[in-house]
Amino acid sequence: MRLSPEVLHIAEVSYYVAARLGRANPVLAGNLLIGTALRESQSVLRTQIGIDPENMYLLPKDEKPVPAIGLWQIEPDTLRDLVYRYLPKHPCYMAEVESILGAFPLTFCGSGFAHYERLLFHVKHNDMLACTLARLRYLCESSPIPDTVDGHGDYWKQYYQRGGPESGLQASDYVETWYEYFGKHPVTESLI
Repeated sequence: MRLSPEVLHIAEVSYYVAARLGRANPVLAGNLLIGTALRESQSVLRTQIGIDPENMYLLPKDEKPVPAIGLWQIEPDTLRDLVYRYLPKHPCYMAEVESILGAFPLTFCGSGFAHYERLLFHVKHNDMLACTLARLRYLCESSPIPDTVDGHGDYWKQYYQRGGPESGLQASDYVETWYEYFGKHPVTESLI
């Protein structure tokens, strides 16, 4: 199977992160992350459509939009939850995250990161960081990753794209995206 350079990049990052932040089969976890990025951003959108995060900080606090950012479309509330709640309670993951990100300046102050707005910028532009955060979002759940495309769609909808019916997204959207990019390629086999 021949992948576009953008999809190949997402696959390489996803498999690397899945292998480093294990608890599941790295191919299943990697494919879940690949499908998530493709469904969330179509491999190119780094900002939720209609929102300019570069200027959102100029708005009064109660008027700020809540954009999802990066290829995995991490929402600021999810980012805060992972950084301030989840990682401090799971130091083994924090050490692995710092190892994965290498020179990225992770500065903890008490229970969370300093310079939160700078972190938002890095999530938007650092795919390794965004993918790592997406993997951590899935690691918050104890359910095993399914081994079918339909199962991945359900898992994505239940644990990642948790918006209710008003979001307009269904598990079938993930499945359609997978088939659009990869045909009937099983999620149990690596794409690269």
